[in-house]
Amino acid sequence: MSQKTNTRPPLKRPLELEPLTKYGNLRLQYLEEHRPDLYDEYFQCGELYQHCLEVQNQAETRLRSMMEQAIRKPPPNRNADGLAWATHMGMLKRSVEEIIYAELIYE
Repeated sequence: MSQKTNTRPPLKRPLELEPLTKYGNLRLQYLEEHRPDLYDEYFQCGELYQHCLEVQNQAETRLRSMMEQAIRKPPPNRNADGLAWATHMGMLKRSVEEIIYAELIYE
């Protein structure tokens, strides 16, 4: 029984570009595992890192924007009930991230 081996070389960050964070790494992992055709295409033309960085920047911008919109409805008072506030904010962030995953990361 043979094991599947990864023959792709590791992706190296160009020194002039910022490192990938959560969303960039999620996109990279998604492409490698589920869209090897796109991974190879971006890699061969030298645009894989830039693509993941662009998705990362779009996701972070979108997260900030959507969280600002979601917070317009006042959350529970942070000082009066810190646990309710933290729960509310966590729920908002998870909801926004689900949209980001569906529309940017896993498309």
